[in-house]
Amino acid sequence: MARRRRRVDRDERALRLAQFRLAMRLARDDLSVLARRLDDSPAWLTGEAVTEWKLAAGRYAEGRAALHEVVTLADVLHVHTVLGEAWHHLTRSDAFAFDEVPPEGPGSRDVALRARLMQLTDEPDLAGISPAQRRLERHARGAGGYAQGALYAGRPDPLII
Repeated sequence: MARRRRRVDRDERALRLAQFRLAMRLARDDLSVLARRLDDSPAWLTGEAVTEWKLAAGRYAEGRAALHEVVTLADVLHVHTVLGEAWHHLTRSDAFAFDEVPPEGPGSRDVALRARLMQLTDEPDLAGISPAQRRLERHARGAGGYAQGALYAGRPDPLII
């Protein structure tokens, strides 16, 4: 009985760690894509478009700084929330720049997804991870990728949900 319980505990810990790593990878990918998108914004932005772009850039900087301090899955989910806000402000900036109606708030899909993500706040027990492994994880944070707001586009990975 005790052996079976240890195996279940080990499997649950492995799943939480996989969720943590996947959420980290998606956050790094979204940061990379968001940085490129902010850099590609038109130079001729004025008025409210500039204000929203600056808000997006500020939330990007906040998310990037927070990612360097991540220890738990809840920390990663906070980064995803900040990035979602950055994408929202960038979308509003684009709308103002092209004389379109800007979105008022995050879509219901985003709200539902965030609610589902918050169910994962069982933090992985990282006590068994060596400092070298933690440094390696921090070192790998700079890699770019494919996500382009995947968490915000309604394509959550089954390991996260």
